[in-house]
Amino acid sequence: EWGDISRIEFGATAPGVPAEGRRLYGVVRDRAGDEVRGFLSWDLDEILTTDVLDGYDDGRDREIPFGEIASIQRHLGGANVTLRDGPTVYLRGTNDVGRGHRGVQVSVPDVGGAEVEWDELDLVVFEEAPPGVDYGGFDGGGALQGTIRTQGGEEISGRIRWNGDVEESWEFLEGSRDAWAYRVEFGFIQSIQRGELDGALVVLRNGEELELEGRSDVNWDNRGIFVQPALVADSASAGSEPAVDSPWRLITWDEFDQVWFGTANPDEQAERSGS
Repeated sequence: EWGDISRIEFGATAPGVPAEGRRLYGVVRDRAGDEVRGFLSWDLDEILTTDVLDGYDDGRDREIPFGEIASIQRHLGGANVTLRDGPTVYLRGTNDVGRGHRGVQVSVPDVGGAEVEWDELDLVVFEEAPPGVDYGGFDGGGALQGTIRTQGGEEISGRIRWNGDVEESWEFLEGSRDAWAYRVEFGFIQSIQRGELDGALVVLRNGEELELEGRSDVNWDNRGIFVQPALVADSASAGSEPAVDSPWRLITWDEFDQVWFGTANPDEQAERSGS
């Protein structure tokens, strides 16, 4: 039980240990036709090809391994399940294919995660999964750093704390786009620009753009963006003492315009390079 646990240490899989199954992977389409591709968690629970989809087919209990399923399409109070060997069966009567379903979560490489609720789901098409990131692919992250520009045009570079508490690259920016709830890993974000009325435009390092809204990370409920300017010398003892941290400075959402992570404003950087 949880109360009996003192510490859990994670590590790389030992050589020669067989996998219980492969990660579920595919394309998820919502009722509006928007699609997201990545590693899947069905009903926020099943994630492997060896996990089973439960449901009733004309009163008969069926348990179908996900590895045998080509696609699942929500239909009326259940779902049409097309098997890889051809036939389609209509299942209903369980939380896997009907009322009580907790939604489909998609782990998107170079983005983070996106989740769609059952009522907004249309179709899932399963595909062969590409190689995933293994344990050694995680570097532990680091402190958020970058350049903030205010509505007045002032730019401040240094460490960044987003929404009053997020300050590590492995943490997430949360927001919604239409039917999808996104959790974007800060380490994948290149820039964030406040919208004129609400929300924010998030540009990822892979070039993708997301217009997000609906959560305090990207709307007027944001508790502010704190920036700690780059290290400066202590003027009282310059030359004899090491540099010291500057105090944190609060930029309210009303004052905030845009932030670039891990680099200075690229437009200004280009100007300096050309001068």
